[in-house]
Amino acid sequence: MLVREHYTNRYDWLEARKPHLSASDVAATCEIGYKSIDKLYDEKMALKKAEDISGKPAVERGIEGEPIIRSEFAWQYKHLFSVANHPFDILYQKENPYISATLDSELTCKQDKITIVSPTGYTGTILLGEIGVHEIKSAEVQKKSGMGKWENQIPLMYLTQICGQLIATEWTYAILTAKIQRITYHKNDDEVIERDPFFTTYTRNYAFFSKDPFMQEQMGIAKKKVFAFKNCIDTDTRPVSAIKSFQG
Repeated sequence: MLVREHYTNRYDWLEARKPHLSASDVAATCEIGYKSIDKLYDEKMALKKAEDISGKPAVERGIEGEPIIRSEFAWQYKHLFSVANHPFDILYQKENPYISATLDSELTCKQDKITIVSPTGYTGTILLGEIGVHEIKSAEVQKKSGMGKWENQIPLMYLTQICGQLIATEWTYAILTAKIQRITYHKNDDEVIERDPFFTTYTRNYAFFSKDPFMQEQMGIAKKKVFAFKNCIDTDTRPVSAIKSFQG
């Protein structure tokens, strides 16, 4: 059964998140992403405070861009979905409260049926009234080859986060909207390479489905990694040995 904890401010929300793993934390237990599993262990054991990354350019870009991307999606696809934002809600399953999610948006299907092909190759359907995850990303690509990470796929860290959100909600689908800035450069009159003042922006939408065999496999892997990490917390054991023995 889905549990929704509602908070009205950031401080209470941050305090309430501490016993849970967020979608980003799930990625860390899989040893994917910006945070190491060792840092996550220190945070959950209250050995160290979580690093404040709010001032980093990429994080600032994401925070500033999220409401804009959400509004654009709601406007472009208003015939398909209604879009709701609950920034201080924590969602998890009563039977499995350890994995939680605070979503960028929640989508509700407004059509009798929507059929979408996932980047995994799976063809999924979304039915009238079905609620789904909406994940929003802002990315900056410095090289042309970097766009390859977004061509009919998403970076593995984000896929793992989607897995965590689908596990926490047990909803049938998730849509990731990415706003990708392609940065280019030129030589000035002094033959010095400079960044172009303007960039090309691409918007990509990707759908993932919990019934997709590929996603079920990935979600199963994520669950095993999370419970191996939880065992480390419960037994006061650093995760290196526990996770490696679990894998082996």
